[in-house]
Amino acid sequence: MSRSLVKKAFGQLNAYMEQRVEGLEPLLLWYGCPVARWDNADQKRVFAHTNHVRGVVCVTERLDLLQERFVYGILAHEFGHELAIQLLSDTSEEGANAAALSYLGLKIVYGTEMNLEYLSPEEIKLLKGF
Repeated sequence: MSRSLVKKAFGQLNAYMEQRVEGLEPLLLWYGCPVARWDNADQKRVFAHTNHVRGVVCVTERLDLLQERFVYGILAHEFGHELAIQLLSDTSEEGANAAALSYLGLKIVYGTEMNLEYLSPEEIKLLKGF
């Protein structure tokens, strides 16, 4: 069985973050977190969340069904949440996107009818180098 895109992208983001942000432990991935599945079960956007276990990004298996740009974008947004929470004490959506841009240099863009986060092809290419 091939390694999931989510797990691969998560590892690349962690390696990239390690180079850019000093003093922050690598984040952990909880793939298949039941809380993430139930968190917003009545909504279509049930892919990932953070902040119920410090330093852990939780994802559902559904994230692996999305296109690459959305997988990277959603994960970068969740990394932004952890950065904003740990370094700025900010739990807001805006704080997550600002932290992803300030600390990682990744601009979170929103698109599609589900308003999903995504990254540009150039940013994905950069991350794939890690």
